[in-house]
Amino acid sequence: MAEKSPPHPSDIFLPSPEAVHHSRIPDYEGLYARSIADPHSFWEERARLLSFT
Repeated sequence: MAEKSPPHPSDIFLPSPEAVHHSRIPDYEGLYARSIADPHSFWEERARLLSFT
C-alpha cells in the first residue's frame, strides 16, 4: 500500500465560525498568548489538569 502524501496547503480547510463558537477552547487566543509569554508556567498548569489514573 502506498503512503499518502501530506495534504497540500491549499487542501487545508478552516472550521466554520459556528464550529469555532462551539469548540471546547473558547479562549484559544488567550491560551496561545499565555503559552508564548510564559511557556514553563503555562505547561506546568496544563500538566496539573491531567489525570494519570
